[in-house]
Amino acid sequence: MMRRFPTTCRLAFICMLFAGAVAPVGLVHAQDPNTPAFDAQAFAPAEQDIGEFPHVSIPAGFRDGGAKRLSLAEKYVFPKGELHVATGAYWHADIFADGGEWNELLFLRGIEQQITSMGGHRVFDGSMPEAGRKMIDENAPAFVRDLYDPAPYRFRQFLIHAEDRLIWIEIGYGYNAEMIDLTVVEEEIAT
Repeated sequence: MMRRFPTTCRLAFICMLFAGAVAPVGLVHAQDPNTPAFDAQAFAPAEQDIGEFPHVSIPAGFRDGGAKRLSLAEKYVFPKGELHVATGAYWHADIFADGGEWNELLFLRGIEQQITSMGGHRVFDGSMPEAGRKMIDENAPAFVRDLYDPAPYRFRQFLIHAEDRLIWIEIGYGYNAEMIDLTVVEEEIAT
């Protein structure tokens, strides 16, 4: 038997909903609404030479299992937990141990050191936010095929602000496999 709320309770809830006192189910604010939105251009442009696209090299002791390069693709990134669709040149590789023992921590340290030495900043580290899952379900973007199943991954994402472009670098890790996904998207800054 379904219990019904008295009319006054339903009206009070509707008033609170429109007043913003409660959020409807499924609409969760990723951050405090008083916190300013993420601004990628707030980072000073990198002064270091960032090299040619894809700007990163595979650390010693690891190899890629075949890289994929596209001149234009979309990728979801989550700076400060916010959803951003990065669009631009795309590069993806599955990373494996190069004959030795698999060591995820060694790879993470090596690639992060490389990225930060180019002026990169870590902008996200965690499981995919709900907004990203919802967009994947709705749009079935092509990059998901490169990840196999993004649900169990942890994502560590970095941003390098070059003068006329944003370089988003994502490491998909922590899913009990002896591999890591490495993705780079180079997005031109609209002027």
